[in-house]
Amino acid sequence: MGKSILIIDDDQTIREALSLFLAGEGFSCTVAKDGAEAVEEILAHSFDIILLDLRLPRRNGLNILQEVKRLSADSIIIILTAYYSIDEATLALQEGASQLLLKPIDFEELLEAITQSLDLKKAT
Repeated sequence: MGKSILIIDDDQTIREALSLFLAGEGFSCTVAKDGAEAVEEILAHSFDIILLDLRLPRRNGLNILQEVKRLSADSIIIILTAYYSIDEATLALQEGASQLLLKPIDFEELLEAITQSLDLKKAT
């Protein structure tokens, strides 16, 4: 595929697992442990897909989502969360996330979500 992915998650194990899996599927992966690192990466590089954990230290994931959308409007954003609420999910989708996946992440489900999002973007 050759698409670039930014993984934003405060859990190092999750960042590493997602990065290893997605690199094995042909994606180029970059990781960030929080919103500040994510913004630095977005300012330095463009990403086709951004995987964003909603619960990050120091900053709300929805605030980071808004900033990421502003800085990287063309990126597909997929939300990853262990703490699901209807209100939060609705707001994330309204703010520009393409999908929301619950943790623990099923790798095949993640790959399907990425493929669907890329196909949808290509079709529009």
